[in-house]
Amino acid sequence: VRQLEHLDVFKDLICPQNPDGLHRGTLMWKSYYDSIHPEVEPLPFQWDKRLTAFQRLLLLKCMRPEKFPTAAKIFIGDVIGTKYTDQNHYTPFDIGQAGIEASALKPVMCLHVQGSTAVEEVMNYIKKSNMIRETEFISLGQDTEEKTLRIVKSACVGGQWVLVQNAHLGSHWISKIMNLLDGLAYPPGIEPPNPYSWQKMRRLQPENNNQTITGIHSRFKLLMTAPITCVLPPSLVQRCTRFVQEPPKDIRSALLKAAEEFRSESRARNRVLSPTLLRMALFHALIAGRRKFGTVGWVLPYHFSRVDFNITKKLFVNHLATVTEGYDEPLPESLIYSVADIVYGARAVEEHTRTCLTLLLSHCFPEMSVGEARLHLSVEKFIPQTLANPSEGGISMTVFQQHIKGLVFTPDRAEVYGLHENAEIRLMQTQTTHLFESLLQIEPRLRDAGDYTNIDLRTIERMVTQLENTLPRIFNLDLVRDEKLKPDLEPKAADANMSPVQPKRPERGGGKKSKLMKKRATREYIISQQESKTNAKRKESILEDAEDEEIDLESSYRQLLLQKAASAQDANNNLGIVGGLALVCMRECEFFNHLLKVVKDQLFELRAALRGNILMSEPLERCAAALLKGQVPELWVRTGFAATLKISCWMSDLQLATAFFHSWLKRGPSNPPAVLHIPAFQFPQALLGAIKQTHGQQKQISISNIALKGYPAGEAKDMQEPAEEGCYLAGLWLEGAAWDRGGQCLMEPPPRELYSAMDMIWMRPVETQEHSDPTMVSQLLIESDDYTCPIYRTVQTTAQAKNVWSRQLITYVELPMGLDSHSHWVKRGVSLLCGNTEETGSD
Repeated sequence: VRQLEHLDVFKDLICPQNPDGLHRGTLMWKSYYDSIHPEVEPLPFQWDKRLTAFQRLLLLKCMRPEKFPTAAKIFIGDVIGTKYTDQNHYTPFDIGQAGIEASALKPVMCLHVQGSTAVEEVMNYIKKSNMIRETEFISLGQDTEEKTLRIVKSACVGGQWVLVQNAHLGSHWISKIMNLLDGLAYPPGIEPPNPYSWQKMRRLQPENNNQTITGIHSRFKLLMTAPITCVLPPSLVQRCTRFVQEPPKDIRSALLKAAEEFRSESRARNRVLSPTLLRMALFHALIAGRRKFGTVGWVLPYHFSRVDFNITKKLFVNHLATVTEGYDEPLPESLIYSVADIVYGARAVEEHTRTCLTLLLSHCFPEMSVGEARLHLSVEKFIPQTLANPSEGGISMTVFQQHIKGLVFTPDRAEVYGLHENAEIRLMQTQTTHLFESLLQIEPRLRDAGDYTNIDLRTIERMVTQLENTLPRIFNLDLVRDEKLKPDLEPKAADANMSPVQPKRPERGGGKKSKLMKKRATREYIISQQESKTNAKRKESILEDAEDEEIDLESSYRQLLLQKAASAQDANNNLGIVGGLALVCMRECEFFNHLLKVVKDQLFELRAALRGNILMSEPLERCAAALLKGQVPELWVRTGFAATLKISCWMSDLQLATAFFHSWLKRGPSNPPAVLHIPAFQFPQALLGAIKQTHGQQKQISISNIALKGYPAGEAKDMQEPAEEGCYLAGLWLEGAAWDRGGQCLMEPPPRELYSAMDMIWMRPVETQEHSDPTMVSQLLIESDDYTCPIYRTVQTTAQAKNVWSRQLITYVELPMGLDSHSHWVKRGVSLLCGNTEETGSD
């Protein structure tokens, strides 16, 4: 809010002496800040009369940024009209309008986003134009250049249409098609018109469809499809009539679009809709709409597309052809499995996602009995039974459209999808962030340090100084290795005159230290050779004894190896050789040393570039631009951990992690703290593996027969001693729910609390059957008395989660559910996170 002080109209708001400002009018402003709908609430102290509508938007953006999208819609509706923001003004897109604007020399380019397909719309347009038999279909790929050019040239002369799919796969040569059209339309000696003046080119088009333009039939049309994220030649894009095919953004629009499609089907030619197909469309709208709520909607941004919808529609049409449709008609188990586990479930990588799909399907078809399937709003709100007309055998198209457009509640609230209302805050925060990131990206890029203003230069240099002062110190691992490995270098009985050698790294160029390291390596090699010879002699003695006595050679030799391994383990324990947890600690410290070195070097180079001592390279330019925007530079993210935070929160997490490992090293790598701060570990799976390895060595159990079971164990501040078995983990945060410390169970989170602090978790190793997978939770998702909650490494937004490992599933823990059922928390998307949020970073 203090940034608004640069505007004259807001100076009184920040002034401490003003009774109407934030300092002296705290109670009134806090009441406005805590209101449910601040975008429509009047400002305190009649500030509405002092500010314009746009200035009020600025104030709301600073105080409640998650409400900015809603306020922006109100602002747009007041300025240019509500038809641009009202969802009731949905009109299906007609590709025919783009086809009318197209011509023989002006192709149609259909761009589609993830979750939609352009081929279906184009095919419907071709069928309506009665050109299906005169259309050539080409899908670009490898070695399709000559074939495509030959087909296009033939269609130009004969007046056929050509549909080129996946145009982005031939982006390096597809401009040859335009050159071919220009060559046929304008022979040598005739200069083509300006490509930016298409009105002149349209005058050259003959009105008679049977005429040609100097080699091109006027009926010829070129249609192309490509994803919106592809890179195409600018000359091709400028010559095309372009439109973007996007999936519906809300349930209301999705149902209206599905109704339009069903009306054109064979079962809806008399303008009667099937209630079962409408429920199926509602199911697709629910699972597609959950993706916009981020990780609480789906663990990963699954792109359930129109292809899945069309396959499911065919399955339901085949099912309805064999039964009599009715509201109480149950679905067969084969159909449920085909839809939830095969069509849509094939994209899911976790059992929680497949279970949630089944629960949402049961919500749309209440006659299914799978867990507790009711959501906040019943399916009757969207497709009530009273709409069906038994005499017509379905629901009238006109009646259904009027019902959907006249819904009094907001059909896109989080409760409709089975989520908590706090999920809407996360959605609006993401929308606000993407909006302003787009505004920043369209600004002109800065090329070198001379393009920065003096204010920007001083701001960046001040940030560099602050970051260098707050940067944690590097771990002295050489000193730790010397102290902890020193007992291993004591002289043997045969080498009593040899002095101990410190395990330093050899230096380049030789020297005394390098010679000592060579001596140490030679001595260890000699000792290992002597031990191998001793083992060989013992094996020979066993074979000689076997000739005289009948004994089991394999069991005897195996017993000898076990005795040797036990003696070696005892020797290692006595010598203080580091164990599994100590190795994890050392590897984490090495990771942070590398990250700190990269950060320190880039800050040093950036300071030199700002002062003109070195050239401002492109990586340094991106680093300066990121710091100026309060973001984490790209190189730091690639080297370190994920950056879903601002630079201040990222640095705070870095300081907390390094402080934890500094305290561990003071105790000694082999003496971990009583409670382990799991957000500090960049690879927590190694920590859990070390715990199982340590338990297996103590109990003489194979690590494949050990599983870790997680249980809540109270607050971390009350724990002073480490666990007898396993370890205690702290620093976890609940997403989608809150933890009731009194009842020791899950509960609904308070309003506007996106992440709730979780109690300490006791990871206890238990013995399982051989070859059992402890992470398989499909059998526990419905029948278990406790909620099988997954633990993820990071928080990733939809735009940042690019692959299935982006959230890094660590393990599962068992949490008591309280009064709610397991299916309730599955639909809520409840999970445990290892920090890395703005809330945790600031604490």
